[in-house]
Amino acid sequence: MEKAKKWTRMIVGFVLSCFVTSAIARADLKDILLQFHPYATVQEEYTNNVNLTPTNKKDDFITSIYVGVSFSSWLQSAIKGELVRPTPPADKKYGIDLNFRAGYSFYAHETNNNYIDLLGGLNAWYTVTPGLTFRVSEYLVRSESAREQVFPGSSSAQFISGSFVDLTNLYLPGTQRSRDVYFRNVVSPSIEYKFGKEGMISLGYMNNVYINESPTSQNSQENDFVASFNYWFDIRNGIVLQYGIFFGDFQKSSGLIGQATSGRYIYRFNPRTSIFGEFIFLSDHYQSPGIDYVVYRPSIGIEHAFSPTSKGMIALGYFWQVPQLGKTQSAPYYKVLFSTVVEKTTFAFFAQGGYTVDLFSAQNYGFSLSQQAVGTVTQQLTEKMAASLSGSYQWYKSGILQQSGPIFGSNQTNNLWEITGNTSYQFSKWLGLSLALTYRENHSNIAAQDYTEFRALINGTVSFY
Repeated sequence: MEKAKKWTRMIVGFVLSCFVTSAIARADLKDILLQFHPYATVQEEYTNNVNLTPTNKKDDFITSIYVGVSFSSWLQSAIKGELVRPTPPADKKYGIDLNFRAGYSFYAHETNNNYIDLLGGLNAWYTVTPGLTFRVSEYLVRSESAREQVFPGSSSAQFISGSFVDLTNLYLPGTQRSRDVYFRNVVSPSIEYKFGKEGMISLGYMNNVYINESPTSQNSQENDFVASFNYWFDIRNGIVLQYGIFFGDFQKSSGLIGQATSGRYIYRFNPRTSIFGEFIFLSDHYQSPGIDYVVYRPSIGIEHAFSPTSKGMIALGYFWQVPQLGKTQSAPYYKVLFSTVVEKTTFAFFAQGGYTVDLFSAQNYGFSLSQQAVGTVTQQLTEKMAASLSGSYQWYKSGILQQSGPIFGSNQTNNLWEITGNTSYQFSKWLGLSLALTYRENHSNIAAQDYTEFRALINGTVSFY
């Protein structure tokens, strides 16, 4: 484990040194300093169920004060709090996109819940030759939020992968009720080589460290190695092959060695429409007394661009989970993605059913049957004012395969849904204000897991240019 950490630091240090050296060589110090944008945020939040209990609800006010800095070597100004960045122009050979904030949250009543909050994201790249590119990304969070958002590189993000999926409206399975602080740091260096018009070979590594202060949770660490191969035989026929091996270390349960292999064949009718067939094989091997299993998932799908600003994808298939001991699980698999921009309105929808694997989080539910859907509508009301409405639904059936370590109920089901309305007003380029209202519920076959919650949040941000 120490060797893996050492190599991670060496690789990240080397790649970042290349980026920084390249940037300094091409721009003077004044230009670089002007691309740093400090900001400060004051946030007030109200919740009517701070501990997310089914009865005896307690409300509380949470005041948070943040200071942060954003830096982008290719954008004139970075958007504060946005960790998923748009794709840089093709002519940019190098770049660093960074956003980091630190703050402190005060509880009006339950003062023992006060904590330090951290959130950061990094996306950097350096193109050595027209075909060879080094990349590194990092995601860091320190929080005590009851539900953790899906983060880049997570198994949940991989299951819902799509070029226009917004991860900020998706959550990992489970709810943390005890307000215990958790820390996650994900570092992902990679190298890719492009050949021909669309061919590419890439090698990547990910180190995911999770630490939770709760005595009922467990700390964990994940190390992934992934190789991908994209090749187009001609303008219509292409393949995408991928192989990954990952190692999981857990504080209280069996260690894990997993392998995932996928192959996709694509037939392109024209630049706007293509169909594909895909097969995924997953194998998880646990140390004793854990139970090994394999998963088979074939599917077919179609992608279509309705216009330059509207696109969609639908895939249908089936999966089988075959454990070494126990009953085989099987169910249909589907995935639907759609996004469109019509004048000043943006609409995005995502739905997926089948299974998910939750291994490095507060609950570590493992292999779960799942259904989830998310929809968001955003309207630019005026040049300075915007409003959005989003809703999500997630259903999980966990504990269907007992592993060692804490299990939160055999065959436990959770039905989680929430709706959020948000409006923001940008008074000037240095001052912005937003208001968000959220209502969420969970209905479970375990009564103690039920809860309802209403939240109201007002946020003011001052940016320095």
